[in-house]
Amino acid sequence: MGSWRSRFGLRQKTATVAWATAAFVAVPLVATIAMAGPAAAAPTTITFFATTDRQPQSWIVPAGVTAATFDVLADHGKDWCPHTGGLGGETIATIPVTPGETLQIDVGSAYYGSPSFNASEVRRGAFALTDRIIVAGGGGSAADEAGQNLDGTCATSGPGFGGYGGDPDGANGSGVTGSGSPGGVGGGGATQTSGGFGGGSVGGGSGGAGTFGIGGGAGVDQCGFGGFGGYGWYGGGGGGSAMGIDPNGQCPKSRGGGGGGGSSFVEPAGTGVVFHPGIQSPYGSGGFVTITTGIGPSVSGVAPASGPTGGGASVAVSGSGFTGATKVRFGASKATNVVVVSDTMITAFSPAGAAGVVNVRVTTAGGTSPVSSADRYTYDPLPVVSAISPKKGPQLGATVVTITGIGFVPGSTVAFGANPATKVKRVSATELRATSPAGSGTVDVTVTTPGGTSATSSADAFTYR
Repeated sequence: MGSWRSRFGLRQKTATVAWATAAFVAVPLVATIAMAGPAAAAPTTITFFATTDRQPQSWIVPAGVTAATFDVLADHGKDWCPHTGGLGGETIATIPVTPGETLQIDVGSAYYGSPSFNASEVRRGAFALTDRIIVAGGGGSAADEAGQNLDGTCATSGPGFGGYGGDPDGANGSGVTGSGSPGGVGGGGATQTSGGFGGGSVGGGSGGAGTFGIGGGAGVDQCGFGGFGGYGWYGGGGGGSAMGIDPNGQCPKSRGGGGGGGSSFVEPAGTGVVFHPGIQSPYGSGGFVTITTGIGPSVSGVAPASGPTGGGASVAVSGSGFTGATKVRFGASKATNVVVVSDTMITAFSPAGAAGVVNVRVTTAGGTSPVSSADRYTYDPLPVVSAISPKKGPQLGATVVTITGIGFVPGSTVAFGANPATKVKRVSATELRATSPAGSGTVDVTVTTPGGTSATSSADAFTYR
């Protein structure tokens, strides 16, 4: 399924304040559902948008669904001129869910509600702030008259702009300090453990610090105000106002500071976590929460990629969509001791199998991973040594011995008794050349591969003289 960025031709903003040119449009007021077939066979997606009354929405986890992928986008901060509020963040993660449980969906909007609940988030349990499982932090609001030029036109950057939201650690989330002598200080960006600091003001009102889940209030004086802090896991700090009325009773030509951005968050059980600070909504304004279920697993690697026909090898399977995996198969045979380490990693013991190549496939409620070259596992046959030449050499070693047999795969090792050969060259699947180590007496020359170690016989006897 393509991302909304590819569908709308949009991309992440990397500058402190870098705006897209999409026009602002009305935000849809109802959830839209796109059914793509039964959960066990194909993904099902539902998208929630902000509502005018700002009431929470809900989603009940369907039967058989044990994990869902959430794409959560916050809204920008309130603008004075267009594009002066900081852009909101986007958070993406796959999170375990329980069939039948109800999740609360809160979608942020810069214009529905006051001052501006612009974070988007999902809650479970008692639906308290502490019950949030994924959050996208909202952008900080712009200060009074931020971006407005003297001729009435709007600037694209400048004093008083809001900081963007969505950074989990507050980097680059601070609002821009206002202009003038002096301008109000921009509020700080929020982090995982604290709200952003409130921006100060000389002679005016200082902004409030952000708190858990709530953006800080804007500093206010008789001449204007700073920007509100964006909401998020922790809220951004509010911007300080300008200096207030001067001694002559006039409002100086100075501006307040922009609000800081709110931080994003994903609960520890989440996997495939991605944070995108400062993202322009594809709808111009307004956040959303998209939930996708029934995504089938995919295997991207198997390590080691070969093992013995007798099975019992510990194998790590990497990929995606493994949460809730019910079984792992090597060809037609079930693996044992299967452990789902994370949504992207499974460990298992290989079953016994015939020599050759099989596909390792993972099954979840979303289906079974498709066959690919990345999921191949080779059952190596047990190597057999049928002859060696020469059969004698000096006790000091350094004799180059040609070993013939079958099952000599790349990486084969050779031992003379208990001592490894000092050098091994694989000529083919039926021939190796090994340099003998120092030794004494008569020993067996054995070959070891992922398929095991060759059995000893009179054909592999080597005598040190």
